Amino acid sequence: MTENREYKKEQHRTDRKRAAGYIGWYTLLFALVSTGVFIWFIMKQKSFCWTTDVSSQYVPKASYFITSMKEMIKNLLNGEQAFRMYDFRIGMGDSVPLHMEPLYWLYLLFDESQIELAYGFLIVLRFYLAGLSLTAFLRYFRYTKLQCLIGSMVYVFSGYGLFAGMRHSHFIIPMITLPLLLLAMEEIYRKRRWYLCTVFVAVSLWCGYYFTYMNTLLMGVYFLIRFFCGEEKKSIREFFLRMRTIIGSYLLGIGIANITFFNTFADYLTSSRSGVTVEKRISLWNYGSNWIQNFYQSFLSAEISPGRWLWLGFIPLSYICVEILFLRKGNKTLKAAFLTGTLFCMIPVFGFVFSGFGALNNRWCYAYAMLIAVITAKMSEELKNLSGRDLAVSFVCMQPYLYLGIGKMLLHQKYELSVVAAGVGLFGTWVILLLLNRRINIPQWIRRSAIPVTVVISLWVTGAYRFRFDGMVYEFTNRGKVVEQATNTPLKVLDELDDTGFYRSYSRKSQSNVQGASMMLGYKGVVYYSSTLAKAMIDFYREMGLSSWSLVRVRGFDARGFLDALACVKYQVPESDSDSEIPYGYEKVKEVLRDEVYYTIYENQNVLPLGYGYDKVISREELEQLDTAARQEAMLQAAVVDEVTEQDQTADISELTISGQKVPVKKIECSDGITFDGGKIQVKKKNATMTLWFDGLDQSETYINLESLSMKGAGKVWFYFESDDGSYDISYCYHGDANAYNTRQEDYLFNLGYAEKGKTYCTIRFNKKCTMTVDDISVYCQPMEKLDEYVQQRKASSLQNVKEELNTVSGTVEAEKDQLLVLSIPYQNGWSAYVDGEKVPIRKVNIMYMGLDLKAGTHAVELRYEMPGIRISIVISMISLGIFAAALFIRRKRKYAEKK
Repeated sequence: MTENREYKKEQHRTDRKRAAGYIGWYTLLFALVSTGVFIWFIMKQKSFCWTTDVSSQYVPKASYFITSMKEMIKNLLNGEQAFRMYDFRIGMGDSVPLHMEPLYWLYLLFDESQIELAYGFLIVLRFYLAGLSLTAFLRYFRYTKLQCLIGSMVYVFSGYGLFAGMRHSHFIIPMITLPLLLLAMEEIYRKRRWYLCTVFVAVSLWCGYYFTYMNTLLMGVYFLIRFFCGEEKKSIREFFLRMRTIIGSYLLGIGIANITFFNTFADYLTSSRSGVTVEKRISLWNYGSNWIQNFYQSFLSAEISPGRWLWLGFIPLSYICVEILFLRKGNKTLKAAFLTGTLFCMIPVFGFVFSGFGALNNRWCYAYAMLIAVITAKMSEELKNLSGRDLAVSFVCMQPYLYLGIGKMLLHQKYELSVVAAGVGLFGTWVILLLLNRRINIPQWIRRSAIPVTVVISLWVTGAYRFRFDGMVYEFTNRGKVVEQATNTPLKVLDELDDTGFYRSYSRKSQSNVQGASMMLGYKGVVYYSSTLAKAMIDFYREMGLSSWSLVRVRGFDARGFLDALACVKYQVPESDSDSEIPYGYEKVKEVLRDEVYYTIYENQNVLPLGYGYDKVISREELEQLDTAARQEAMLQAAVVDEVTEQDQTADISELTISGQKVPVKKIECSDGITFDGGKIQVKKKNATMTLWFDGLDQSETYINLESLSMKGAGKVWFYFESDDGSYDISYCYHGDANAYNTRQEDYLFNLGYAEKGKTYCTIRFNKKCTMTVDDISVYCQPMEKLDEYVQQRKASSLQNVKEELNTVSGTVEAEKDQLLVLSIPYQNGWSAYVDGEKVPIRKVNIMYMGLDLKAGTHAVELRYEMPGIRISIVISMISLGIFAAALFIRRKRKYAEKK
């Protein structure tokens, strides 16, 4: 007994030494490959921060995480309430996101000023761990160290990794979790450690519900292939017994990590994106005639994608390994997996299912990358033992690829340079294998190193095409400039104000890179970039005809005076002091010199406080009877409610004042390359223009209204609007009907700004060829003289002494009569309201805001926010952990009894 125990200890020491030795070799190889792949970032002095989403979304959230956690720790040490669950610095106010991913907490090792370094560090670390995760999977199946090294490099630096992982670093997370989840499935298949499934499912869900959903489907596919294609004989009874174990352990993991459902997943369910579907817009059974060829070319080309987020870009050796797999007998499971995965890539319905039935994309293709990496690792041992028949068949199988690249180039046909390069690499790899399998005198060290060296060089070439020749490296922010770029908004000078009240601010300079600046600079804004925007907010933007938003970002209210007043927008800092950029009612209050640039802060004289009163309401159906442009004026006179109650004092919509009016378009002039027949706009030349001539009203905001605008397909077109003096211009990116970011909006109002003297024309320029349909192009002028009167009416009974504290907002109201108090806080679950200490219901008012019914008199109003379901989530987690611990205890007790 003692000898056996000593033997096991020695075996464990040996295993640890081998593991440490492997990790050393893996680390060295990873450093070598990643240096060659990412050297273009060093040469071009680029950071790892993708300008579009990282600067506007990921870096601000990471910076906010660091500051908010410091705040929480400080509060805890002071014995105060610590956990912030809501913050007005996030968009117009939103719940604070929970970050349960273990790696995310490493941000706390860095200061806010080091956020660029921290973000790059986490990208590299995630890639590194993805390779180790696949290694764990391969070692479980007794793959050799060299096989594991080759497979892990192919996996990490696949087309998905280099494209998706570099743009969105959290897209690397499923590359880490999937191999571990499949390893857990294998353990259940072999009737071993069921609890690994529970642990890895919990970790996966903590990292995010989106890829956990995909991984769940992939776990099911893996088990079905493994069970029905495995060599062992199995019964239906065994199938259901193992499924019972899988479901039980899986649900236990979901229970432990269920807080994700009450946070991010709940946000998704209440966002506009959860209702978007592509079923009616594209075929679910056929991608189109070019898909198969593009898929085939993209297998080796890092530059090409068939579309729909399908990125492959494997090395030539992987292509040959797939060929050898089907030339060899056995390996039924791998063959079935390859055919299944390829089928999933070919038919759109699978992309639709994997993306959650709300869109159509193939972001699950990291699983295909894992499959190809496993095949490459498995068959790499066969590459030095190829027969003449193997080499001949392999040569024949590569001919289609050689033709699409080298052949087309030689025949002077249209070709892709990356396909030519991949074809050269494929042929070169085949020649190397030919030489290795010929009976010629080649030094042994060359034989041993030929395949690993080929893999490394191939991955370097893949990186070169992905980042250098495809130009993706230029999409990243310059090194050392990430924080500066993310905060480069005129609103950065708001810290010069002494105003301690509640207010929001706005600047027309809200390009994508600064749309998260409020989270870093600490001001309250109206700009937000999030994949789960609240549905109520989206409905407001649609029904107001706003043109500064998409399904993932909102950029204020187009500087429309009526809507700014409703949203408590008090300050604006324009990019320049041009009168055309200053909305109606704003007066200069301060000039600030910052970074050798002068900024002027303007104050809105018609701003409403956080809460303001109405004595009359109209229904939402009545509001929708008005022209889109007239709705904002009606909303300042009567509150819009979804349901009218018996206590509501309703207004007759015909009695409301609508001072805005359409003005006739005298003529429309089209430049060369564009035609307009009254219902269809055909742009046949890039940058073609159409000019509208009209007699605008004095002292008005002027809007161009495109009614029922539509464009077939998934493309996008930029509109550029220029008005009279040429100093004021706006732009809008319109997405086609089949585009995932199409807003499903009908009417689009483009605010040309306020002017004392009526505008007379507007030129619309289109940046590319397109064909659009539109029911009408009209001009609407909104006189601003009534705005002062409406604002004073709403201020008559407004929220005073506003106090914002951790997760609460409070104030007092003196109401002369019964009224509806509207709070310019986006309507969402989690809020509870108390009037004079008694809980009262919250109503959805003015489409996107919250409202409280008040009786006449003086009242203390308090709103409290608590993350929806947080209490029950903690209870479920505790119960699940208890069950898990009990199950482990029983398992250990049984094993101990069996040993006796």
